[in-house]
Amino acid sequence: FAANSGTTAGRPVVLVEQDWRCPPSSAAGSVTGDRIAVGRWAREPGEGLEVSSSRDDRFCIVGISLTPATVRFEHGGNVIWDGPLMPGSIQITAPGESVSASYSTSCRVMHLFIEPDLLSRRYEEAGGLQEPLKSITNPRIFRDVAVERLATTLEQTNPVADASGRLYADSICDAIVARLLARAGERTPQTARRASPLPRWRLRRALDFIEANLAQPIGLADVAASAGLTRMHFAAQFR
Repeated sequence: FAANSGTTAGRPVVLVEQDWRCPPSSAAGSVTGDRIAVGRWAREPGEGLEVSSSRDDRFCIVGISLTPATVRFEHGGNVIWDGPLMPGSIQITAPGESVSASYSTSCRVMHLFIEPDLLSRRYEEAGGLQEPLKSITNPRIFRDVAVERLATTLEQTNPVADASGRLYADSICDAIVARLLARAGERTPQTARRASPLPRWRLRRALDFIEANLAQPIGLADVAASAGLTRMHFAAQFR
């Protein structure tokens, strides 16, 4: 869904990766501005499979397991996991880092490919004070049930890849980034407020804006502005 709104009608939101942790070719050339490319990689039952991804300077890559799997995972030549993984297990790789994995079971994984500049803008909108890449790219594998549910929902948006589907997917991607940034930062009352549901009056403003502009492409930043919020604060309150 990373292409411009006028060119993606009928295209799935989550595209299939031909190679592990490589953006689908139809998305890699069109990741611009405020959108995150999303890919899905799957391995069917059978013999063990070894995969690797080497030094891609373009993206911070967020890997989210959608199914249980057994895997040996290496980061920079060091083993950081060797055993079963639960759905919702996450591994984040900074640009330019090498990772590899050996799968001994079937699996399905979602990858978010985030440009560093885009991550910096999201971090500033969320009120972050540290350098964003350092804040979230600890390579250790961890599990987050909220991110798991968001990723599953994102995968299910494929049948609605029209303008509203893309808007929905953009919001989910930003909600995932907001969740990861919130985990990395210190828990404060302000952070807790950002995670609260969207107030009814802001929701009404957003819905009124969408209804008044149905005849033209609508971006997530436009909807957030109509509700008086930055894009990331709007995403943090997404449900």
